[in-house]
This record gives sequence, structure tokens and C-alpha cells, in this order.
Amino acid sequence: MARLHINRSKKRISTVFLTGLLVLAPSFAIAERVEENPSMFRMLGDLLVARPLGLVVATVGTAAFIVLSLIHI
Repeated sequence: MARLHINRSKKRISTVFLTGLLVLAPSFAIAERVEENPSMFRMLGDLLVARPLGLVVATVGTAAFIVLSLIHI
């Protein structure tokens, strides 16, 4: 019986969280305009730093997800 109560609580929390995301989603769509002509240094920084760093972080996150899924934590 206690397990059923925990599952209902998790379901309520998930529902409230997802409802909040759906309500806030339109506000995320309203963003500032992107700079139309970025400087050469900004483009180089993006190419040489931000993109490789993003790739590394995404790869490590994916690997961690797969490993933790396999050991059932």
C-alpha cells in the first residue's frame, strides 16, 4: 500500500513539473535577436572552443547514461 502511495506522489510531481514546462515553454521562445554579424574572434572561439567542448560534454553525458543504465542505479 505504501508503494502505491509513493507511485502516486511521483506521478503528481511529474505532472506538476511537466505542466509547468508546458506553461513556460512559450516564454522560452521569446528571445533576444541574435547578433547578425559576429566578429571573427567570436566565430573562431565558437569553432575552436565551444563546439569541441559541447561535443565532449555530450559524449561524456551519453556514456554516463549508458553505463548507469546498464548497472541499474
